[in-house]
Amino acid sequence: MAGLGGLAALAGLLALDGLAALDGQLALVAWLPWGPAGRGGRGPRREQAGTGEDNLIFVLAGGVKESGAVDHTYLFQPGLWSVEGSFYDRQEGRHRQSGQLAVIHEPDLWTIDSQINVSGQDVRDFLTRYEVTPFKPGAAHTEWKSLSGGPEPIFGLFVVVEDCLMMPWQSRSGLYWGQEVLARLGPDEYLSRGFAFIKDEKASSWAVKLTRQGAAEEAPEGEGQ
Repeated sequence: MAGLGGLAALAGLLALDGLAALDGQLALVAWLPWGPAGRGGRGPRREQAGTGEDNLIFVLAGGVKESGAVDHTYLFQPGLWSVEGSFYDRQEGRHRQSGQLAVIHEPDLWTIDSQINVSGQDVRDFLTRYEVTPFKPGAAHTEWKSLSGGPEPIFGLFVVVEDCLMMPWQSRSGLYWGQEVLARLGPDEYLSRGFAFIKDEKASSWAVKLTRQGAAEEAPEGEGQ
């Protein structure tokens, strides 16, 4: 939600009070290409993928580069990322959040395996898998989905905007929705900021740092949710 996160920020949904919350790896910035069904009574509206005809952003071997600007490493390169920071519940209670993200590339599919621990009165581990459609040459955005880690399947986008990866998302019904932004500090560090809503009420938010640890040889181990 991944954050997500390494991406970082990409991650799942299920809150500390037993409801749903996002593990700071999946969600993203202040723009949604669809309106939550909980607001307008409609589900996700799929957008026609862009063709990248403006040639502002190119997908290169080392990541995404905007001419003369940013090489992204999270998501665009396989790797293992640690996650550390703060998680805020619906009452704005602050909890320590930590974990790891494994970014794995296959020819037709990229995956992010996210294992996130949120400490509070209880200690909970969330294990979530995100499936990402690889970026097409010249494209500045792509789609992702998660079928685990929440009460409903979640669908979203990765959008490259200079030094940031933006991640708007919502659940199949539109009841759960949110956003996350991953800001690149350097090739091995990203900051993730995001929030999750249930209809019109805030469920959670987070502020974490992603740090690259090395190659991702296998998915994190843990109990699935």
